[in-house]
Amino acid sequence: MPSNLKLLVGFLFLSCLSINSLKAEVKFQACEFTAKWPEEIRCGRFISNRFSETVELPFLIVGAQHKSKPILYINGGPGSQSGVSKRFLPIWQNWLDYSNVDKPLIIIDLPATGDAQPQFVCEDISAFNHWQLAAGLNKQDQLQQNYKMLKKCHQKMQVVGDFKWLNASNSASLLNDFIAQLPDKSIDVFAVSFGGRIAFELMKKNNTKINSYVLDSPYPPGRHLLNDWPELFLKSIDLIVSSCELSGCDISAEKLEKLLLENLRRLEKTPLRKQLLIDEVPQTVLLSSPMLLDMLFMALYDKQWRKLIPQALLELDQQQNQKTKTTKTKNLNYLLVQYVKFATADGFNLMTYFNMTCAAQKKNTARVFSLSKTSQLRWDNWQHYLGDESEYDVCEFWNVQPEPKSFDQPFSYSVPSLILLGENDPVIHKAWFQQFKNHQDDKVFLIESFENQGHALIEKNYCATEMMKVFWNEKGLNRNALELENTTCR
Repeated sequence: MPSNLKLLVGFLFLSCLSINSLKAEVKFQACEFTAKWPEEIRCGRFISNRFSETVELPFLIVGAQHKSKPILYINGGPGSQSGVSKRFLPIWQNWLDYSNVDKPLIIIDLPATGDAQPQFVCEDISAFNHWQLAAGLNKQDQLQQNYKMLKKCHQKMQVVGDFKWLNASNSASLLNDFIAQLPDKSIDVFAVSFGGRIAFELMKKNNTKINSYVLDSPYPPGRHLLNDWPELFLKSIDLIVSSCELSGCDISAEKLEKLLLENLRRLEKTPLRKQLLIDEVPQTVLLSSPMLLDMLFMALYDKQWRKLIPQALLELDQQQNQKTKTTKTKNLNYLLVQYVKFATADGFNLMTYFNMTCAAQKKNTARVFSLSKTSQLRWDNWQHYLGDESEYDVCEFWNVQPEPKSFDQPFSYSVPSLILLGENDPVIHKAWFQQFKNHQDDKVFLIESFENQGHALIEKNYCATEMMKVFWNEKGLNRNALELENTTCR
């Protein structure tokens, strides 16, 4: 676009703003529930007309108003609800008690998640998730059916409303407006997982009310979920086959990987019928090869579940071989039950997930995998069980505004930031944060070696939680205090 035309468009845009001024308003209101808790509870809604449709984001504040500056919690996902309803209150109360941080906690549903409006929930997704549990699909058939279902849902979404604006950078703009409207003079930000990616975008806004950031297992700038998939998959396989390090069993990683591949080969040929009891309700599932991989990947998010992986694979091997008449499958059944609950749970908006993911992906004209020769050979060996995703790229038809050019570009950090990472995180590589280690600004402090820890450290790891508390109690980035806490705790 010629520079003079850019200026003309800019003036027209500013003229439109003067006619239809930006409306951003925080409305406190009576909570829709009655509850007696140790902490004061306040409810409200944030309303904005920044985009094509008016957005309403419900929020919850747990903690007395007179206390020190509050913490704004930015949830991960992308697409999962933050938890602003009554049933989540015990979780937030426990979080405040466990973290022992004397601050109010602000929980807000991100755009198109939880009870936020507008959003589009496609009922076909829930029906599909329940159906495929008993369908026994191989990976290629699963990809094909999933592609058809999502394309149908996307067509419905286009009729319901305009969701093209829904991406991470625009979500950060809404949060920036929300913070500006809060009565508090300053706040701290606590973000988890993909919430950390939104927090990085929020940093670029240079909001003077934000005092500090704590980012727990954040997804960093410059990374893309789809392009990173081969690297993340191989790391997950490494974590799966090295699970004996946690459980103390004597099976080598090489033997466990061979056992996993053999189980996958058998399941691809003949899915295994399993009778489960889900919340005291009998349910039949057909354990297929893609379901086994999904179940194992799910188990990586919980240290206790990961310990069960070796025995679960041995039980599956025995049951498929019928080595004993009454094969006990306690560990396998337990992980399967957790997986079924996970796969059929509400509170996750898959349409929002693809908006966020595809908005970042659309910046790239093609998916580019960067693997070493060894990793590439290993990836090729596993490809058979992953199907050919190139035929079913959902982002090709997903109508969403791409992230801006600045989305992946380096930027200066102006406030103290503490980044917490787990060495065994299946979706975040600590090597990705080398850019922060090389950053000369002392305002960024990186902790990168929480051993045997996975994704989302706070509440799972005492040392990480204590470091967060020291970081906030010191009212800034006191490196000496953090280093002392790091050394003492470990």
